[in-house]
Amino acid sequence: MVKNVRIGAYLRVSTSDQARDGYGLETQLRHIKNTVTAHEADGWQLVDTYRDEGVSGSLMRRKELDRMLLDVRKGKLDLIIVWKVDRLSRGLKNLLEIVDEIGKHNVNFKSVTEPYDSTSIGMLFFQIMGAMAEFERNNIKERTYEGKITALKAGFWVGTRPPYGYTSQGKKKNKQLIIDEEEAKWVRKMFDWFANKNWSVEKIAEVLKAKEVLTRLDKKKRTNKITKKPLKKAPPCHWNPDTIRSMLKATNYIGYYYFGTHTKIDGVRIPKPEDEWEKGICPPIISRPLFQKAQRRLAVSNSRHNANKSLYLLNGKLRCGECGSAYTCYTSAKGTKGYRCIKKNRTKVITTKCTAREISEKKLLPPVWEIVERCLTKPDKVLKEIENELKKDSMYQAFQEEREDVTAKLEQMRQTRRDVRELHRMGHITMEELVETLELIEKDSKELEAELTAVDSQLRIEEDKEDKVLSLKELRKQFNSNLKRLTYEKKRELLQQIVKEVQLEGEDMKITLRVPKLVQEELNKTNYLDGDPSRNRTYIYPLGGGRSIH
Repeated sequence: MVKNVRIGAYLRVSTSDQARDGYGLETQLRHIKNTVTAHEADGWQLVDTYRDEGVSGSLMRRKELDRMLLDVRKGKLDLIIVWKVDRLSRGLKNLLEIVDEIGKHNVNFKSVTEPYDSTSIGMLFFQIMGAMAEFERNNIKERTYEGKITALKAGFWVGTRPPYGYTSQGKKKNKQLIIDEEEAKWVRKMFDWFANKNWSVEKIAEVLKAKEVLTRLDKKKRTNKITKKPLKKAPPCHWNPDTIRSMLKATNYIGYYYFGTHTKIDGVRIPKPEDEWEKGICPPIISRPLFQKAQRRLAVSNSRHNANKSLYLLNGKLRCGECGSAYTCYTSAKGTKGYRCIKKNRTKVITTKCTAREISEKKLLPPVWEIVERCLTKPDKVLKEIENELKKDSMYQAFQEEREDVTAKLEQMRQTRRDVRELHRMGHITMEELVETLELIEKDSKELEAELTAVDSQLRIEEDKEDKVLSLKELRKQFNSNLKRLTYEKKRELLQQIVKEVQLEGEDMKITLRVPKLVQEELNKTNYLDGDPSRNRTYIYPLGGGRSIH
């Protein structure tokens, strides 16, 4: 008997591919089905198709590609077929990774239009085709970028969707931003309300909602996708305060914007130096003095916003037991401080809202503080041990030195770039040599910038540890053994250092502490623990009733 060969067909097309070459998903599928039909005598059966439409071949994470690889791991497929190798990936590194993953699970791979097989000759051809696909992708990327820069300098709009307050007119490559007066009048009002009337972004959002001013998303939601007519029952409009804050920072409203501020390395957005940004122009909607006034108020508002965060005792410590999300802080109209799950936040547009209850700080604090008080029977020793524990883990100095080294190398690259251009200007090197050298410098610079981003990320983590150590040192100097007389700020400092996490699960609260061994051993003697007393630092408290910790 002929053994059945279970086949998965992978199809991908980006919109630019489809427009340029005319091969859509159905065309690819037709060629694949013809190939499968020709091998029916060999037991070939098409069991599933995986369609990624409008997705770039440079991306490794794709919805249908991920589903296909999952089916490969589950043993549901014996052979993957694509129309062309570059449908799987346009990057050689990603292509080889995907095929290697498929091969690990004894699944074969075939291209309809290219003679690829598992022999050494076939593998060589496969790698050549992959390299050619990557070369073509880079060429397309460079040509597209250069085309956009040319259009930008000619005064055309090169972004995707026009910002709120504008619309675009003209052909695809020669679009220009023009003011949409209906939206622009609300942009002017927003700046006036914020800069001149001192309204908060939250109040502006509420007023826009009350006046039923539609966002772009609201307009889509209120239109039938098929008939394009307005819906009879229109959903309420929604304005996010964060969106308004971003609009208040946007320079396009005073006549200019920047393009090419970031580059992508292996799918990660890396900021580019400001001297490499390209500046575009557009019609202004508001005056410069009004914009600058708004920026000054934003700076004050942001500092106030950040300062207010520290006024909550357990800010950043709470987690929802229902959905696993973090809790956010809020102050009610009566001035009561409380916490709610971020997926219940009224200012966010969320598909599935969490049903966890909000909780006031007044109800939350007593059980947490009771545990902390029990820890601080010997406050100086406890704080000293936590301080030592943080110091032991700190890599701050090492990352700081690494950052200085990478920054120096980047500056050296910039100087080399300037020197090479000067050599070409003086006629010491040819244009070909200039281009070749600049390409090498650019490649090395991108690698260094990616390294710098990674180091900065680690450094921020280590800086947080350093801040905590300094805070503990200061706290140990000022500590008053009478815990009842501590100020709100001092209580917060203690809670932030000792409490690792508080998880709310229905009527129970799980308090996880960052406690040293000497305190943990003492607490283990009592009946607070959840789980193994030899290693657990989590303590249960029933919010629904009862006076003591169980």
